[in-house]
Amino acid sequence: MRILLAVDGSDLSEEAARALAHLPHAEAVVVLHVLDVPDPAYPMMMPEVARDIYATVERGMREKGERLLARVTALLPPRTGPVTKRLEVGKPAELIVTIAQEQRVNLIVLGS
Repeated sequence: MRILLAVDGSDLSEEAARALAHLPHAEAVVVLHVLDVPDPAYPMMMPEVARDIYATVERGMREKGERLLARVTALLPPRTGPVTKRLEVGKPAELIVTIAQEQRVNLIVLGS
């Protein structure tokens, strides 16, 4: 079985990670965190400034996302299976489905 575990840093996504203990050993586990980076909301802003703000916000979100992936991976039961961490930028629902198809997963696990 191939599993995609989508996490967002909530308590429920951490519980979803712990729930993998109740599943059989997986052939592969992909732990995914998707960054939904907001665009600057000021229409009159100079494009260069907007790009700089976006880059700064994305960089901060990436750092937090990497820490989240490390923390969630540490929560996984030892017998879960081989784990791959992925940090992506985009719309969470779209990327969860796209990566699930790309990785040919059998089960998507996430908190409610």
